[in-house]
Amino acid sequence: MPRRSILSAAERESLLALPDSKDDLIRHYTFNDTDLSIIRQRRGPANRLG
Repeated sequence: MPRRSILSAAERESLLALPDSKDDLIRHYTFNDTDLSIIRQRRGPANRLG
């Protein structure tokens, strides 16, 4: 039985493509102050890496 495609090829490309600009890379792949605050609250010895 053929699988149903949920996304069109263009939608899939848009979703999976890496950002082109430096600003987009920084916005999507770095933590802001709010993110870091949440990480500090939740991080403990049991889930600390390294």
